[in-house]
Amino acid sequence: MSCHPRLSFYLDEPVFSEGQIVALEALIADHLPSWAETCRLSEDDPKYGSVRKGVTESLFDALNKHFPVKWGQSSAVLSGDRDHVVMFLDTSKSTVPPELNSIGVEIVGTTKVDGKRVAAWAEEFFSGAVERLSVRYGCGYDKREFEAKNLARDDSGISAVGVRLGAAIPGLYWMNFFGVPYLDMIGSDRLSSLPAGSVARTTRGVLIKLGENPEEWQTSGYKSAERQIIEHLGPQYFFDREDPEKATLAPDFKRPG
Repeated sequence: MSCHPRLSFYLDEPVFSEGQIVALEALIADHLPSWAETCRLSEDDPKYGSVRKGVTESLFDALNKHFPVKWGQSSAVLSGDRDHVVMFLDTSKSTVPPELNSIGVEIVGTTKVDGKRVAAWAEEFFSGAVERLSVRYGCGYDKREFEAKNLARDDSGISAVGVRLGAAIPGLYWMNFFGVPYLDMIGSDRLSSLPAGSVARTTRGVLIKLGENPEEWQTSGYKSAERQIIEHLGPQYFFDREDPEKATLAPDFKRPG
């Protein structure tokens, strides 16, 4: 089965604010130059209809024209002629709960993006996003890792569990970014000194990577690193699929960062 990464970023500013969209457009230009030239905007699934962004039109202007914020909220899906990369934008004038302002990136049906291996491209895009955007928390994973850790199936259907940032960190994945709220809660020194995996300080927080490739999530080395890091940082901060009702701690997102 091919690699199927997903990247999620939760911002402490409205996604459709000019500063964040200008930063996102620059990020896209750097990491998806050919995709940017054919960028389309849609309300939902692009196959049901979309509008092409004008060649000289800024992404900020295009979003405000086609998907203006109404009643404090809006959303849009960005795609290119080659729909291997799709972006999902959700914005709100309110920054709490933190899930209201998010950017999701999904890579499907390809082994390379702009000539780079999918995992390498995803890692570079993730690192660039947490440097340029006002990210509180970010994570990147193979979709099968998320399904194993955060999807529940019952008679009523499929639902995500443990994904409310106001309750706990949803899990530890291939790529993880902890911004100001987590530096304040867990401590910069503890986040920067790990017993396993790799860690990098950025201007906005700490980036933690468990493996070289998102497909490693089922390997013994990856799982060992995951256990060690959670124990080091504090299991009280993480949702646990094996003990979903346990008491957990989370940042106060209402406090200015």
